[in-house]
This record gives sequence, structure tokens and C-alpha cells, in this order.
Amino acid sequence: MKKIILALLIILPAFCNAEATELVKILKIAGQVNIKTPDGESINYKNTSDIPEFLYGSRVTAVSGQVTIRLFKTIIVTLEKHQGICITKNPVTKNIEIFKLDVKGGNDDIKVQLAGHVEASFGADSQITLFEEFPSSIIGVRTGTAIVKGTQGRAYVLFDGDHYEAKQYLLE
Repeated sequence: MKKIILALLIILPAFCNAEATELVKILKIAGQVNIKTPDGESINYKNTSDIPEFLYGSRVTAVSGQVTIRLFKTIIVTLEKHQGICITKNPVTKNIEIFKLDVKGGNDDIKVQLAGHVEASFGADSQITLFEEFPSSIIGVRTGTAIVKGTQGRAYVLFDGDHYEAKQYLLE
């Protein structure tokens, strides 16, 4: 029993600092972005090539200018100046979970683009989940609300537990 507990104590920290590899990638920085890792290290970056592997639990803040972040392959999150988010991954569902950070001056909603053509947004009171199941991008609301501007200009308000699936256009 002691060996099992010891093994778990050694393995558990490895899961807490899981790397996002290709699931989370900062594509574009117009200005500066600040990334604060789960261990508290906070560094400003001006070039995407300087950013190391992204760790889940990191906090991303657009210090100046706009920051574009790609999740999975078809979800784009855009941060405007002084906006910030925390990105985590649910180990059970494998969904990426995002909530808005309370950053001075960043009061607007966070913008998300699903499957290249569906726009969504969420505010400070919300925590959303994002998942990709080819050819669909799925947004869900864990707490709070999100607004999705779906196809044909129709707007949907998502509440706790609601999901919206955006299908990718495969034939264009």
C-alpha cells in the first residue's frame, strides 16, 4: 500500500503540469502577451517563436495589441488589449475549459470563432468548454452564459449545461 501511495505522489505532479503541445498554440501577437504558468512564473512575449510549450492552467493576457490563440485545429480565441483568460483541460472529458480573467481595462467579452465561420463570445461570469470532434467544433457553458451567432444570422444564448455544435464546411 505504501508503494502505491508513493508512486501516485510521484506521478500526480506530472499530470498537473501537462503540456498542451499542438492543442493550444498562440498564432499571432500584435504587441505583447503575458503568460503566467501554473507555478507562478510570468513572462512577456513579443514573438510567437519565443513562446515555449504551453502548460494547462496557464493564464494568458494581452498586454498590448491583439492576441490570437488556436485551440485544437478549428477554434480561434481572440484577446483584445488588456483581456486575459485561463486555459485548463478537463482530464475526464478532454475538453479545454476557459474562463475570463479580471484584468484592469479588459471589460469586453472574449471572442471565439468555431469551425471558421461561427462567432461566439463570453464574459467574466462564464466558464466555457471547447471540444473538437471532426468536422465539428463544440462550445459548451459550464457556468454563466455565452452568446453564439450561428448560421443564417441567428443568435443563441447558452446557459449552464448548454452546447452548440458548429460544423466545418468541408466542400467549398
